[in-house]
Amino acid sequence: QAVEGITKFKRGGQVRCLAWSKNDTFLAVGSFDKTVAIFNMDSDEMVFEMPCGASVFAVAWSASEKYIAVGTDAKFASIFDVKAGKIVHDIACDGSVAALAWSSDDEFL
Repeated sequence: QAVEGITKFKRGGQVRCLAWSKNDTFLAVGSFDKTVAIFNMDSDEMVFEMPCGASVFAVAWSASEKYIAVGTDAKFASIFDVKAGKIVHDIACDGSVAALAWSSDDEFL
């Protein structure tokens, strides 16, 4: 049985991680090309690409969909404000960040 509704997106490097927004409209794609791309799945278009400075190992949408947390192999995690299109906070870590999760109230990462 064939799977319908498959969409292909071209990325500059190997894809490492994916995360759906809460409303399933947006897909965040982290890759080894040191970017996170946000795709609108209703229009099948990339709506934003964020440079991260290092290979991306993890992405996670906040429950409010206001932020995306990004984990990299450069011993830091970043919080991007989706609407503003910029980093609002960097978090130093002891090693690569391979997984991220937000609390349901967006208070904790």
